[in-house]
Amino acid sequence: MMSTQSNKYLKKLAFLLAALLLLQVICFSCLWSFSLLNSERYKFFGFFKKTGPSSATGLANYLRKNPNLTQLEKFDALLRHIPGYRTEINCTNARAGNKEAIAKAENWRINSEGWIKDVMTFQDKCAKIRAMFAFPDKPMSQEEADYPLAYGVLVYKEPLQVYFMLSVFYQPQNQYCVAVDDGSSSEFKDQMDLLDECFPNIQVKYVNKVKWCDFSVLRAVYRCVKHLTNLKSDWRYYQVGLHSQPQNAESFF
Repeated sequence: MMSTQSNKYLKKLAFLLAALLLLQVICFSCLWSFSLLNSERYKFFGFFKKTGPSSATGLANYLRKNPNLTQLEKFDALLRHIPGYRTEINCTNARAGNKEAIAKAENWRINSEGWIKDVMTFQDKCAKIRAMFAFPDKPMSQEEADYPLAYGVLVYKEPLQVYFMLSVFYQPQNQYCVAVDDGSSSEFKDQMDLLDECFPNIQVKYVNKVKWCDFSVLRAVYRCVKHLTNLKSDWRYYQVGLHSQPQNAESFF
């Protein structure tokens, strides 16, 4: 009779193989959907450019002076310290289909240079990145604590986008694999290595140059699948297909 641990391993392996087959189908259909990704409505999360002074330092100071904030209060503080976000973005109206609100959200930009510089020049970079991007330090609920997940992310550039994206669905009980395109800049690689150094459940893996809709995407995803499967972690479900600026493609979630 096979042990319980062996059964768990086989179930995980079967599920991950099914996920890879599904990803193949997605890749075959992506040429059709690529034109959709080029539409303006998908660009809100895709580009972070300079539009004014950074408020990263102010946020870190605020969080340091208020160590007992709940996670939701930390997220709220993060949004309040992003210049222009509260005044320009109306999520309620955008979700309701208000064209003016949607247009403002599409055209809004954030100063990425200041945020990343504040992280990379700080002495305790790990404390800085945890504070600035409000990474949770405990599960958001008991249900989530009892049902750990695994995530695979394929990235190429835009470190601020990666940090924000991970902080949104990061929880300490989960496992994360960040596959970094080997064609990325050395600065971007250093910024991704910081995640590996600062979070014990985030592993950064370098993969050969990735081209969207190419077999290289599957190869990169499989690298994460293999790594996460071999971990001594009882995660229950694997989320695949999260991308942040893959080369030759627009960014999307």
